[in-house]
Amino acid sequence: MALVRVYNGPDGKSHFEDLDLPFVPQDTTSVGRLNPVNQRSPVFIVPEKIQGMFFETQSESYKEWHLNRQRHYLFLIDGDGGLTDDLWVSDGERRQFGRGDVLLLEDMEGEGHISMLPDGHKRLWCAVMLAD
Repeated sequence: MALVRVYNGPDGKSHFEDLDLPFVPQDTTSVGRLNPVNQRSPVFIVPEKIQGMFFETQSESYKEWHLNRQRHYLFLIDGDGGLTDDLWVSDGERRQFGRGDVLLLEDMEGEGHISMLPDGHKRLWCAVMLAD
């Protein structure tokens, strides 16, 4: 599974990094009780303690540079008409993300990023917060 990491580099700017999660067969008893099919499936276990939240936001745009307050995975679940979010990192790169995309947001220092959703539209997303 591919995901995009947003992080701050030693130059004080935020950057994108494309990552692939390693799905491998492994013991999942430390995570929870899974059904037999899932017990046999390749899995990626998030190594940190996590807590999740679901959000529905409307026309939420941060048109100014901002940072994340805590490391987290962001899962884009749905949006009006397959709508995309625009995300700029401070090294100048811009990408568009939509339904099904997953990001690992770690830019908690430096210049940060800008995220924009077109006016009048909704987005459904889930944040899975990671322990420090």
